[in-house]
Amino acid sequence: MSLQFMSAEAWSALVAAVVAIYTIVTNTIELKRGRLLKGIELMEAYSKDFDSDVFRKRRAVAAQYLLNDSRDNANPPSELCEILDFIEGIAFVHNNKLIEVETIWHALGSWLLPYSVATRNVVTKQQQIDPTLYEDLLPMFKAIETVEKHRHPSQNSFHLTSPTRVKRFLKEEAN
Repeated sequence: MSLQFMSAEAWSALVAAVVAIYTIVTNTIELKRGRLLKGIELMEAYSKDFDSDVFRKRRAVAAQYLLNDSRDNANPPSELCEILDFIEGIAFVHNNKLIEVETIWHALGSWLLPYSVATRNVVTKQQQIDPTLYEDLLPMFKAIETVEKHRHPSQNSFHLTSPTRVKRFLKEEAN
């Protein structure tokens, strides 16, 4: 069928289809942009809390505990639990697709990856006691690590997760 032989109804249907497709595409773009902006706002709030004086004190106590090789992973200090709960909150929001992993990586990745390594045994022990504790952490940590490996020139995350780097990170946090 040539275009010159299309009826008025056919032209109307074609125009309506093009308008509908255009509307769907623009709405999808706007929804994605709105979700990204909301995620950025959430990460700004999380970053502000993470960097507050109160939270820095909690991080120092937690780091001192994590540096102790003879620690009891079944009874971590409340400060470490508060940090893990905070990170779990970010993970929950991420796993429910409200914050993109790139946004988390950009804002807190250089803290979260060392914490993922440093707290691994504590989290494992806590999950033996209650399997639902910190269940959103691992998927988020893996996603952040994937971004780090993709974005860092070395194509790995060892510069943040090696035992030496984690120990240095914890010493910095403890001060």
